[in-house]
This record gives sequence, structure tokens and C-alpha cells, in this order.
Amino acid sequence: MSSEESDPMLGVKRQDTWLAHNPTPEIVKKFVKEEYVRDHYVGLAERARELIEKKLKTEGVQANVRCRAKESLEEKLRMRFKLKSYKTIEDIREDTVDLAGVRIVLYMPSQGQHDKVRKAITSIWGEVEPILHPSRSENREDDRTSEEEYRNIHLGYQAVHYRVAMQESHSKDGGYDWLPYDKVEIQVVSALVHAWAEVGHDILYKSHAYGKPTIQERRILDALNGLIQSGDLLLQQFQELVNERTYKEFAHPDKLGSYLRDLDILQCAEGRLEFEAEGIEILFRFLEARKLKYPLALRNALRELGFPEQNNLKEIVGSFSPKFQPAEKMLGTVCLIQHMIEGGKENTDITLPAKRCCVMMKALTILQTFFGSRESANKYLREDVEMAREEKESIEFVLTDPCRQYALNENDEEFDKFQETLKPQLQPAWDWFQQQADNPASICGLVFKLAEMGAAKDVDLSVLIDQLTIGSLSRSNTWNLEDETEDRDAAVDQRILEPM
Repeated sequence: MSSEESDPMLGVKRQDTWLAHNPTPEIVKKFVKEEYVRDHYVGLAERARELIEKKLKTEGVQANVRCRAKESLEEKLRMRFKLKSYKTIEDIREDTVDLAGVRIVLYMPSQGQHDKVRKAITSIWGEVEPILHPSRSENREDDRTSEEEYRNIHLGYQAVHYRVAMQESHSKDGGYDWLPYDKVEIQVVSALVHAWAEVGHDILYKSHAYGKPTIQERRILDALNGLIQSGDLLLQQFQELVNERTYKEFAHPDKLGSYLRDLDILQCAEGRLEFEAEGIEILFRFLEARKLKYPLALRNALRELGFPEQNNLKEIVGSFSPKFQPAEKMLGTVCLIQHMIEGGKENTDITLPAKRCCVMMKALTILQTFFGSRESANKYLREDVEMAREEKESIEFVLTDPCRQYALNENDEEFDKFQETLKPQLQPAWDWFQQQADNPASICGLVFKLAEMGAAKDVDLSVLIDQLTIGSLSRSNTWNLEDETEDRDAAVDQRILEPM
């Protein structure tokens, strides 16, 4: 670039200063002409950028990644020669760490984003210590006065730098072969600082090329830098507020319920979707188990279901076989869970018969909740669901057997003995539920998976027994609950006299 050439961005002509009239040291000439092959460093920088971009994408970092090979190298070395007095090529090589550079421009410069960038860099190059750059006042030219006519109020250029060495593993087929001393300087800056640096860096820090900036110029750039620092703080605060609104986990089911009641895409939906408290609690525990207990995950799921325009809840309910119709205020819960659940049954290793029985009881309680009444759940299991005789008898035990309160009680002195008796009685029901869990169209499989992952509220055994009121599958669903309770208590009294 000649002394009369203009900077393409600023349009400011470079001026002749002391540097233009001083000869270039021979060692600098030798390095620039023989050692610095610019195409090599362009390839080096581009490969580093490719590696970083790929890793940042997996980390979910929003950034613009730029790269370059060092320009105006001779000018920089001539300036540095005054301080360093290079003797050998190796002296220059050790002093020039930015022949290849990558700049990561963060749109949201929060600490979390910086942490993700550092994680990405260390995953590529190993542990690398960041270098903080609050200013570059040490790089200013010596043609300034000993006492500054204007002292900056703000810090100036601010970035985090990393210096990494390319390794053989970083090459790709047909790519460059890196030299042992090949290094890349990685700068991490905010978008606003990047813009400020592009506009004002050369004017402030390269007075050898553009002349000494006036007080007015420095004051304006200093003020702009202050605005940029304020802008970065506002961006960080803005991102924190957005993250809190979209990613802060629901603390308890009531918070989830409030969110659903106030959600905009449900407000304007045709046919307002309502949620029962019991359904919200099941949904809350499901989201917790799936690590999706935050607003954005739920909002995205509802949008995928067609809200606020034309939703496809009827299609989801219609996909169950045998045909299943949830209670009106359970429709949203069932459809959300069916849409968001993944894969087959949980990979749990439950072998203790008492534990298996509790899981199946919870599954049947959830089924009862989804139907909205014990009568509907009973009718569905009796008339619509196919079971072999031994499977139905086994599920009958889970539903109604009066000795459950003793056989499932870990504090009972006969607990271990009961397990041997329980195992053959429960095995057909357990196998049946496992088969249902492998069928994505089975509502019984869905409630079993929910029970396995802990979507049912943990309650005492006596409460669990009282909650499960589907009743016997061998009788009509027109029974009187008080009569069944009396029958159950009488049977328990008999079991006490004649233990299992």
C-alpha cells in the first residue's frame, strides 16, 4: 500500500511520517520476503476458522467468525524493531504471534457465550489460557508528546485473545501441512466492539500511517467507545432477561399452570385449551424427567402442534389404538406428552416385584386421570383392550388385590417373603405393559412410560391404593365404591388370618 493510498473503509489518506523515511532493517526484509508466505497463513487462518465455526454451531453460539493473514507486516516489524532489535529470524517469529488470525464476533457478549467459546476452543486445541486485552496503549507510536493532551476516559479496544498452535490432526485431506511454529491468534469480541475497532483502530493506533489524531477526533472516538461499552452491557442484560423468560425452569406445577393460562398462542387459539390441575402436575413431572421444564420448550411444542392457527390435537388423539378419548381438560396434557415423548420404554432396571407393582399402579392411576373417571377407565380396559386371561388376572391383582398394602410395604416383617409370592402373579401384567410401551399407538404404553419416568406424584402406599379406584375388570362398572371397599377390607382381614 503506497503512502498516498486510502483505507477502503475510512477513506483517510495515509501520511508520510518518520517510518516512511527510515530504511527497513535487513533482518526484517529477509523475514518478509523469505519466511512469510502469505498464502500459507491465509490457509492456516481459514482452516482455524472452519474448525471454530463447526464447534461453535454445536455449542449454540451466535457469532460471525472472520479470518485473515497479517497485512502490512513490514510496517509492523519496522516499528517493533525499534523496541526489540531483532537479531535472528527466530526472534521475529517468536515476537509475531498474529500472522494468522481469527476473530469471533459475538452478537450477545454475555459471560455464558464467552464460556461456550472457550469450551469450543479448548475442545479443538486443548487447554488454552485466555489473554485479556483492556487496551492497546502500549502499541501507540512514539511520536506523541510525553504528556497527553487528551486522556481517554474509556478503556478502548476490549477483547479476549487465545493463541493456539495448529496440529497435524487439524489438517484435512488435500489441505495444508502445518509447520511446527504455526500459530493462530483468536480474538473474541462483541459485535459493537468489532464495529468500533474497524472504524477507529487505525486512526488511534497507527499514527505512523494516518498522522496523529486531533483532540476532537480522539474525544469523539472515546465517546463512541463509551456508548459501545454501555451497549454491550445493555445487550448482556437484554439476553439475561430473554433467557430468564424463555429458559428459566418452572419451579413447581402452579408456575407451569400460570404459564399455560397466560400463553399468547393459546389465548388466540380457536377453542380455548384448558388444563386440569392433575394433568398439569403429570405434565410438569414429565417435562422435568425429559429436562424440558422451561417455557421455550413448551411453546415450541405447542407451535409444532399447530397453535395458534389450526392445531392437530384430533389427529394425535385419533392415532391411539384402541380408540381413546381423554377427558376434555386432559386433552392438552395427553397431546403434549404424546408429541414430546421420545422412543420406546424407559431403560429402567426394576426387578423387585413390589417396585414393579407400584409402577403399574401409578400407570393405571395416570390412565384413570386421563379418562377423567374410574368408570371410563374400567370400561376401556374391560371392553377395548386386548389381554390374555392370565394378563387380565395379573392386572386384576394390581388393581384390586387387598394384600397389596402388606406385600408392597417395605417395613413389613414379611416383605421379603411376599416378594417370592408376588413375582409370578405380577409377571404377566409387567410383560404386557412392556409390550404396550413398545407400541407408540397404545395409551396404556404411554401411561406406563410416564410411570417409569416418575411422572406420577410420589405418595404413601396407602394413598396410592386409595387413588387407584378403577376397580375389578371382572365385573360391571356400575358397582358401588363403598361395597367394594367393604369387600376389600373383609378380604384383607381374611388374608391376615391366612398369610400369603
